This record gives sequence, structure tokens and C-alpha cells, in this order.
Amino acid sequence: MATRAAAIDGETLSDHSEKDKSWDKRKTQNEKVGAIYEKDKFFQRYALRMDACSKTLIFQMAQHKTTGEVGLKLHKAQFCRVRNCPICQERKAMTWTARFLKALPILEAMHPKARFLSLVITVKNCDISNLRETIKEMNKAWGRFVKYDVFKKGMLGWARTTEITHQSNDKSIGDSHPHFHVLIMVNPTKLTDYYVRHSEWVAAWRKAARLDYDPIVHVSVVKDKSKKDGKETSETETFGNTKLPRKAISETFKYSVKPSDMIQNNEWFLELTRQIQQLHFVAVGGAIKEAIKEAESKSDGGGEEPTEEDMLLKDGSTVRIDDLDRYYRWKTGPDGKKRRYYYWRSEPSIDP
Repeated sequence: MATRAAAIDGETLSDHSEKDKSWDKRKTQNEKVGAIYEKDKFFQRYALRMDACSKTLIFQMAQHKTTGEVGLKLHKAQFCRVRNCPICQERKAMTWTARFLKALPILEAMHPKARFLSLVITVKNCDISNLRETIKEMNKAWGRFVKYDVFKKGMLGWARTTEITHQSNDKSIGDSHPHFHVLIMVNPTKLTDYYVRHSEWVAAWRKAARLDYDPIVHVSVVKDKSKKDGKETSETETFGNTKLPRKAISETFKYSVKPSDMIQNNEWFLELTRQIQQLHFVAVGGAIKEAIKEAESKSDGGGEEPTEEDMLLKDGSTVRIDDLDRYYRWKTGPDGKKRRYYYWRSEPSIDP
């Protein structure tokens, strides 16, 4: 959908840009999570930072260099960088996806015939009070797992993230379900000569994690399912003679905790915040780590924690087409109830 070049006071960001509708949803979730932090003395500082997060968004009108599509492009915003802020969590996930996409041409040049596997590995649910120790043990288990032939034969690189979901029967605070999402880059021989049966993946993770039960493991070859009845249904990235679905990448680097889980039980969420402090939930290895590092060295990016500039996703893929900055402010609408991003004003830009 083309974004309108002009804006009228009282109209909203979602009126002007279809792709930016999610801002209203994320800021609403941001306020709900902030309200939970506000009730806890220790976390009230998080509530204050989240309240100020992305209250005003500044966009510029830009044209995509490849597709020619014209639309709004985020230029400036103030992010709170609170770990469980739904806005900042999403922007960090988008930043990691962008980093991977930037590294993709380097990976293709290194290994043009490579294929990708999607792997999800789990352990049993744990009590929220034991979450930190469980994740630490899972990280140690991963260190052992990657050394097994089941994993390393034919493996070229990997990207791994940690997700935690809330499991509740509505009678208690509920358990936590930590698990890993892994995107594995492999030599084609991994699908033939070094093919690994599902039972072997399960046995290897059971051994690495030192479990006394067979854990749930999901593994599949990432395939191009972007076409249905001859029509494109999702975005893909060309890789050698195949296509890598954009969804497979974004699913790997998605949220660590669903915003809906954050607001399901206040006690569970506050304890989760305590349990995961200073834990790293994103890791990369092999060729993927090398390619990301090389891609970042060619730009101003770099470092494991995305910078504020990274979170604006200024990847050089667009060029601005006028000299106006367009301001949208988060506020209550004319109905006195629903809060949304409303157009505020436009003024000449004072920087690029």
C-alpha cells in the first residue's frame, strides 16, 4: 500500500501507513506491561522508562532503492531499552533479522549450495523460581550438543535464540517453558550422507542436557513455501539455487517472551524479570557468526546488543524524497478512550 505524502491533523499513523499499524498494538502492550512494573517498588524505574518509550515517532518519506516503493520510514524515536518492553523487544528482533539478511550475500558467496534446517529443542516445564538455573543448564547442554557428530557433521553455521512461554492452569502462578529456536546452515550432504533421523536428534539432546526422559524436539528442512497457486504469498531471499523464506529468519529471531504472556499473571512476570536479568538469549556460531561479523565491519554497526541507531533499521535500502520530518504522537483520540499514534505536525528536517 502506498503511503500518502500529505497528512491532516487528527489522522493516525495507521491511516497513513498500513505497514506501521503494529505501532499502536505494541505501544498499548508497552503501557500494560509498564503498569505491572509500576506496582512493584523495585521495577518502578522500568515503568518510568517505558512510559517515555516511543511517545513521539518521527518519519520521513522515502523510496526503496530496489522496489521503488514509496512510504514512511522511521527516522527517530526514543527507545527505553527495557528488556521486556514489547516495543524494544520487537525492534531488537527486527535488528537481528536485518543483521542476518545483511550477512546473507556473504554466506551465499562462501557456501552457495548450503541448505537450512529449523530446530526447536526443549526441556520439561520448570517452576518460575527455577527458570534462571534451567536456562543456564540448557546453555551448558548446548555447548556439549554442538560437539556431537549428530550436529557438527555437515554443519556450517547456526543462530540460536531462547524463548520462554507461560504455562498455566489458572490455579497457580504457572510454570515456565524455556526452549531454543535454532536456524542451522548445513552442507547438502547433511540431507543425504550425514542424514540424521529424528530419534537421533532426540537422543543427542537428551544426552547433552543430561535428562532422564526423551525431550520434545522439532526439526525440519527450511523450504520455500512462498507460492500458492502460482502466486507469491510470502517474502523470500534468493540463496544459490533455492529461496530462503523470510519467515524462517524472523521466526528464529522473534520475541523471547510473548507480550500476551507478560500480562497474563503479574506475579509470574515480575519473577520472570528477576530470573532472566543479564542472561543472553541470542547466540550465533560458525559461518553465520563470521558472516555477520564481516557484514558489520563494513558498516557502523557491531556488538551483540543492538544500538539505538540499529533499532531504527537504517540499512541504506531507501532514499528520502523530500525534506520534511513527520511527527506522530501517542495520545488519546477524540472518543476519549482509544490511544493511538496521531499525526502532530510536519517541519523541515534539520539532519539527514
